[in-house]
Amino acid sequence: MHANECAKRQGSMIRKSIHPHQQQHCTACAAPCVFMQDLEGGTCFGELEHALLHRADMPANTEILAQGEASDNFFMVAKGWVCLYVLLEDGRRQNIGFALPGDMVGFSFDPVEEMGFSAETLGDSNLCVGSKERALAILPECPMALMRLSRQIWWEHHHTRSLLTSVARTNAIERVAYLLYTLYLRATRKEAARGDCLQVPLTQQQIGDAVGLTSVHVSRMLSHLRSSDLLSLRGGRLRILDPRGLAELANLDVDTFLQQLNAAEPPRQVNVAEFLEQAGTA
Repeated sequence: MHANECAKRQGSMIRKSIHPHQQQHCTACAAPCVFMQDLEGGTCFGELEHALLHRADMPANTEILAQGEASDNFFMVAKGWVCLYVLLEDGRRQNIGFALPGDMVGFSFDPVEEMGFSAETLGDSNLCVGSKERALAILPECPMALMRLSRQIWWEHHHTRSLLTSVARTNAIERVAYLLYTLYLRATRKEAARGDCLQVPLTQQQIGDAVGLTSVHVSRMLSHLRSSDLLSLRGGRLRILDPRGLAELANLDVDTFLQQLNAAEPPRQVNVAEFLEQAGTA
């Protein structure tokens, strides 16, 4: 059997094995997700907890969502990375994003909507599995959770547009630099210092599928970035060698990027009515 068919069958079996009676309380989790941490202590924490079915350890290359199929579930990434991608009819693939710890994958306000993308784990991952139906029943009574979710969706759309602009309007080395540096910033949520490292579970093919390049071309760009003392990516270990030079090459305003990233996580004490009024006039 072809490897892709094996992965799809495995993912289908895992998706079908998710049942509501497997619920586990968030307070029992060793590494609670950022989303629920933001809500802990609030009035809707316990209610929203009932929308979360269980935590699952998933091996690398497990398909958790399938393009063209509806899913009853959404996922919160606790550990590991998840790749979001679209497959064309001829088998060509475009990676449209990467979910990192704290990110939510697959939530929709329409519980029967077919997914417009697939999602698979990169390396061994730990995911929290949620029920869309339960979440949608609870969210209207939980304005803090609704606001947290809306800000995260805003961030995802904004970042996707920025990545699309980089892929469409910059050259090959600028694209690779932008992708890798923004992944570093998202994972660490801080400006890089010279020599900072990050474990990145990406192959050159996966990078190429995200920025529209072949793996051979990605290899050349990584070699050029390394010889220019901007960054190094070897053995899955990303090392930032020249943060300022890398940001200039990637056409990236690091301060603005981090401000927008942090804006996706509102403080716990917030005037919800004021937020909704501002959102309506934005």
